[in-house]
Amino acid sequence: HNIMPGKAQDNHVPPAQESQGNMPEGHDHESTAGKSNEAVAADLYEKGRSLFQLRNRRRGRTRNKSSENKENTAFQCFLKAAQGNHLDAINAVAWMYLNGKGCKIDTKEAFRWYVKSSNLGSSAGQYNLASLYKNGMGCKRDEEKAIELYEKAALQNHVNAQLCLGNIYEKGTENVARDYTKAMAWYLKAAKNGDAVAMCKLAWMHLYGKGVEKNENKSIDWYQEAAKRDCTLAKYNLGLMFEHGKGVQRCTKTAVKWYLDAADAGLPEAQFSLGKMYLDGLGVHHSDKKGFQWIFAAARQGHVESQYLLATMFEMGRGIEGNKANLEMALGWYEKASNLGHQRAKRALCILTKDIDLIREQASTW
Repeated sequence: HNIMPGKAQDNHVPPAQESQGNMPEGHDHESTAGKSNEAVAADLYEKGRSLFQLRNRRRGRTRNKSSENKENTAFQCFLKAAQGNHLDAINAVAWMYLNGKGCKIDTKEAFRWYVKSSNLGSSAGQYNLASLYKNGMGCKRDEEKAIELYEKAALQNHVNAQLCLGNIYEKGTENVARDYTKAMAWYLKAAKNGDAVAMCKLAWMHLYGKGVEKNENKSIDWYQEAAKRDCTLAKYNLGLMFEHGKGVQRCTKTAVKWYLDAADAGLPEAQFSLGKMYLDGLGVHHSDKKGFQWIFAAARQGHVESQYLLATMFEMGRGIEGNKANLEMALGWYEKASNLGHQRAKRALCILTKDIDLIREQASTW
């Protein structure tokens, strides 16, 4: 079992946070007479945001002309407000061009508006512009410029920018040497801002001594801080550490508790580990049936080790009603695991295929 470090992602900032309460169905026709340009732009932005939030409230329903019209009108409101230098509207327009919301996807226009936002000092604009430079979207790929912009945003406490910098220095790139010390410094800033992914990164670095002296106790502390913020990955890693006694006294019951929390949240690695605990009777009463159920849940999500174990259970009839083997199902799961490069599954698939062919050949002579 390997402790999972977590991932820092380049998520583009959406145009606005959804607010609570009732929002208007469409435009009001309030007069703009006597209002400053800033006030007019602010009104347009709020109208656009209300329309966009109404559209988001209907996500999951069948897309219709009305929702498309609201999205298109929201874009026009944002665009007019952006032309009046309303900073949130500028970011909204860039995001909508990037994602094709209310307009056609146009990465060059998204780039142009994020440049404007960045020049006005927006940390969100700087972060998203950095991501465009990093991935060569709407512009020529420029990692040096991306890092410069990530740093500008990060110094304004933009957490995703801090995570991205940590990730760049943790892994290294073609142009940037790996530097665990710098990675840790940026992850620490993000963690102090309450980010659970950064906390998992710090826990992983303390556990394996990356950029810092190895310290399993501090690793546990950071995972627990992340788990308090309902981080599924942290819960799974706490399960591993309690199961194997890393940084804490070994306690399989506590391991099961953490695995269950993460498994209920859908993490396949946790589902696999929990299934194994039931099969081995560690921290819980032994149950092949419950073990099978959790292993099956993980296997369905493409977890290769679960697919292999599930195949062996079908082959032996373990955890299955009536304890009856199902060789066809075993064959299917061995094949899935084999296709993902699992070597033992490949060997088992060859052996079982020959056995099934032999059984069929013998049955034809009966």
